[in-house]
Amino acid sequence: MKECIDTILQKADDCYVKKDYHGAAKNIEEAVKANPNSAELWATWGNVEFQSGNLSKSIEKYRKACNLTSDKPEYWTYLAIALLQEGNIEEFETSLETALSIDPYHADSLKLLGDLCFQNNKKTEAAKSYYKILVKNPDEPDVLMRLGSCLYDNGEVELAKECYERILKVDPKNDIALDNLSACSKKLKAKLENQITNKPKNELNHKLHNLLEDADFFDCAGNTDSTAQTLEKAAHIAPKDGIIISALGSVYFKLGKYEKAREMFRKEIELKPRDADSYTRLAMASLACERIDEFESAIGIAMEINPNHMEALRFLGKINLQTARYLDAAKIFAKLVELNPKFMEFYLALGYAFHQGGEQDTAKMVFERVLELDPQNECATNNLSFMRHPDGDNSLAHTISNEEEIVECNDLANQLVNFELAYMDKEKKQTKSILSKIFDSTPQNYEVIAALSTLFFQMGEFETAKKLISQAISLDNSAPEGWTQLALCELNLNNLEASIKAINYSLERNPCPEAQKLKGKILYLSEQHEQALHEFKQLLASNPEDIYLMQCAAICMHKTGDTDSALNLYEKILQLDCDNQIAYENVKAIHKAKEEKLTGQKEASDSISVLEQADRHYKNGDLEGAIKEIENALNSTEQNSALYATLGSLEYQSGLLEKSVIHLRKAVEIDAHSADFLTRLALAEHKSGNITSFIKYINRALDEDSKYIPALKTRGDYNLNKSSYKDAATDYVNIIKVEPNNTEALLALAVCFYKTNDTEAAVMTYERILAIDPENSLANENLTVIRKAR
Repeated sequence: MKECIDTILQKADDCYVKKDYHGAAKNIEEAVKANPNSAELWATWGNVEFQSGNLSKSIEKYRKACNLTSDKPEYWTYLAIALLQEGNIEEFETSLETALSIDPYHADSLKLLGDLCFQNNKKTEAAKSYYKILVKNPDEPDVLMRLGSCLYDNGEVELAKECYERILKVDPKNDIALDNLSACSKKLKAKLENQITNKPKNELNHKLHNLLEDADFFDCAGNTDSTAQTLEKAAHIAPKDGIIISALGSVYFKLGKYEKAREMFRKEIELKPRDADSYTRLAMASLACERIDEFESAIGIAMEINPNHMEALRFLGKINLQTARYLDAAKIFAKLVELNPKFMEFYLALGYAFHQGGEQDTAKMVFERVLELDPQNECATNNLSFMRHPDGDNSLAHTISNEEEIVECNDLANQLVNFELAYMDKEKKQTKSILSKIFDSTPQNYEVIAALSTLFFQMGEFETAKKLISQAISLDNSAPEGWTQLALCELNLNNLEASIKAINYSLERNPCPEAQKLKGKILYLSEQHEQALHEFKQLLASNPEDIYLMQCAAICMHKTGDTDSALNLYEKILQLDCDNQIAYENVKAIHKAKEEKLTGQKEASDSISVLEQADRHYKNGDLEGAIKEIENALNSTEQNSALYATLGSLEYQSGLLEKSVIHLRKAVEIDAHSADFLTRLALAEHKSGNITSFIKYINRALDEDSKYIPALKTRGDYNLNKSSYKDAATDYVNIIKVEPNNTEALLALAVCFYKTNDTEAAVMTYERILAIDPENSLANENLTVIRKAR
């Protein structure tokens, strides 16, 4: 009986998909006759009648469903909607009240009530309904949108703003929410400004004057917290006073409230958009908040507004010192010395940067220059003493203040490289112009062409850099550095084979460690891990405690499957550098992977044993015994997708469709990428009449594996049965690409061709089947029919 009803419902579903509501209703009527006590069938019949516009018939069916199962809020809600459409308000209200008395938080009922109140301008009542829905579904965008509108119209702009912000957390690109949020913000801002402007001007000025005096008093007393609180009140009264906003930002910065400081400096820039000081302050705060992109942008704009802005240059120089980029720091402090040749702090920082960058002679000259200008300068004296006697009590120093307490950020050095390339762009363009002129007069000069190539490479113009260095190599192919530069260009253009070839030419001319290290990197990036490991091992032979090389070798070992050697090498790194985070994390990861592998092997062994026992029951025709075997195993083991999938399949064969769907869904939940499990679940959903879920899961199966034949066949058969011949043909063709002799797929494909009036293709397909299987009676019969019809 159940299979008969399933067949009828399948026909009804096919009619419904084609929008043949009359045919769907007829089929469901047959199903109802077979099972007149099914409330679900009556409700489904009502839905079909409602879709076809037969309101009175749909109401009749919904009432029957409600009578059979009076505790289902869904059926009462369906009835209420139909009654509302018919204009029967009294019964509509009764039905809706019944639905909500069964489940006060039933989302569809509450949405219906809320929307009706909204349409009748009863915004407060509507809001109450929407709030109730959000108790169970707090992030429902449609409900939040409606609630926001109700709150806004009732003057609750702050609450409305919160609704739109919640929508944007779920859907950041929701244009309506963005527009509404903007409207709320404008209204709140206008309200605040109106409150301020409505106060007597003299009263506000007097209050502001007193607040600023208090702030000054607290600041002098060293009470930074009270200074901040007082300036906050002042900023509330005068939100467009750039000096107050800047002062508040500076106080926040002193307190370590970097995000708040950043917000104030951004406001300051809105008030003073061409002020280099404001951008420099924003850069400091952004860096403290680890917002590297904003830091680069702010400091770049400050330098653009005023290329000689001393505070911005000093700040940038200090960061380079802190990140051990000493020669870059030296360039900046040299610029500062030009701008202020009497300021000893810049000379000392310049000398320190040169010394740490390996330019000791230049550093000595700088410190001697300091003593010429200031013979009593203790720092310069100590630095020269240190350089003469590095093993003595003195240490190298500079006097640049660390007052800003700059936060160390991951990748800061690399980010600064990118920034400084942009900052030095004007100088590069000038250099490029000079070199271009030299090139024009001496176009065959290797050094000029190579220098031009380097500049283009630094600016990220890798194609141009490659063309130029290739031209230089054609003039002199004996220089190893030219081939190395070509290798770098090819690497940045992702031409890995060409990059390896170029670095090999460089190594043939001069086998230096740096070029060999680059070769190892390129081989690793091209996934030639064995060869990369060979290069790193050779380098380690002459430098066995180079941590960078050890890390490179370890990752290559791991990639080649030699996890034990990788683990040993990482542990050796930790002996040399106990704080090495990369080695520490990788040791943990390898140990964890080993444990998981052992656990997985045990679970796999256990599940194979269970499946073998279940298979014995199955072969003996004892489906119930097979099911019990797996159920017992699942009660005593952790989640196992294979066991759930097998249990679901056995239940499917036993006609236990509801259980089958539950267990196959569990298998897919555990292993969401198994095309096999997804296909089995799709079949169970289809058999249960859940067509939407069937389509969802069968499509997911083919997303995971577009060539998985059972999934292709299942979807093809579904489309064939509902007369979607072109869609079905696509799946059958994909099967034949994988299995050219699959006669079952070829037969189905021939039907698709025939049904779309492509008889030539149908004939050719049947002939192909007969070439594979001359005894295929179905192909013979169909071919005879087509030929007679022609």
